Amino acid sequence: MKIHLFVHILILLTLCLVGCQADVVAPDSASVQDKTVVAEVANEPEAVPTELPPTSLPPTEPPPTEPSPTELPPTEPPVPTASPEPTSQRIPSAGLFTLASEEPVIYHNDTAAAPMKLAFPGATVYHDGQFHMFHNELAWWPAQVHVFYSTSPDGVNWTRVTEEPIFLGEALNVPYTAFVSSVIVEPDGTWVLYFYTVDRPVVWGVITVGSIGRVTAPAPTGPWTADAEMALTPGGQDAWDSLAVQNPSVVRIEQGYVMYYTGYSERQSAIGMATSADGIHWTKQEDPVLTGSGEQGGWDAGLLLDPQVVLTPDGWVMLYARSYQVGKQHGAYGFAVSADGVNWVRSEEPIASGSTVGPFIWSTDLLYHDGVYFVYVESGRVSGMGTSFSDTSTSSDADWNIFLLTHEGSLLQ
Repeated sequence: MKIHLFVHILILLTLCLVGCQADVVAPDSASVQDKTVVAEVANEPEAVPTELPPTSLPPTEPPPTEPSPTELPPTEPPVPTASPEPTSQRIPSAGLFTLASEEPVIYHNDTAAAPMKLAFPGATVYHDGQFHMFHNELAWWPAQVHVFYSTSPDGVNWTRVTEEPIFLGEALNVPYTAFVSSVIVEPDGTWVLYFYTVDRPVVWGVITVGSIGRVTAPAPTGPWTADAEMALTPGGQDAWDSLAVQNPSVVRIEQGYVMYYTGYSERQSAIGMATSADGIHWTKQEDPVLTGSGEQGGWDAGLLLDPQVVLTPDGWVMLYARSYQVGKQHGAYGFAVSADGVNWVRSEEPIASGSTVGPFIWSTDLLYHDGVYFVYVESGRVSGMGTSFSDTSTSSDADWNIFLLTHEGSLLQ
């Protein structure tokens, strides 16, 4: 009986041991299958879509090119507030400007050590709450140019800062003398004057070789330092400006600077344009931007010169003169307006002439401030004078001063 029980227990122990080894060595097939599925899911690659998303392909045609920097000033000009009558292609200008006073706003300086007889409005700017003018004055011509400096609270009532000139034309390292023509105050406070030279002085009515230069100073009273090189020089032998470049008018814009100037050859004078990134190195546009209209009976049908350009709500506005012969006196000034600084619409009539101020005018300057256009005009007389300066040999009775014409509001009526 005991033997039989012992054998029975031994058999049970043996069965239990075999079952435990089977659990360790050979797991069931369901467990293996579950683990394989988990492994496959964990290592499954990202699904590949049957259609690819749209790609940014280059256009089939290249985009339009940007305009050449010589074709347009590198800026977005102000948008004109109105458009001139398209049928006339001229801007009505009769009666737009009125004489501020019968008396000059600036008289030539007759208290200096060398008394002056001729006062020319050279360059005017509104800065830091007041008007500033650098005016060219001469005892007669040919003679050295004296540059004087005056200020005004309103553009009408002027005070000379000093009775002596801030510099003479002969101090600019030019062959003979120079006239100041444009002024800019840079953001860092540097004052910049652009001038043009007369390299070989001759009698009135003859234009000789001339170039455009630049001087700078920390303050309007100086000291003034001329650049080592001229900013703009005449073109080649066959160029439209082969003889001289003069009367610069410089406008600072966001991307750089734009200069308008008179270009002379022996046969013509016209108005050109140049651009610059720094105000020192300039690139000319190949052809003039404004020439004589050629219109029968037009006031500006012939030769053009002496541009003065400002940016206003009307757009780019240019004051310019006409002449009937290269180098001869110009007794009438009108204006033109442009949306891009290149294509201009002209005024129907002059706004300043001998009949407006009288009896003769020779030089002007244009300023725009706070909705008002200021046109400073050099005008005067010479006793016994004929139709040009070359008709008289005396300067004893010369009396040329600076007058003011104004217009408030838009020029595009």
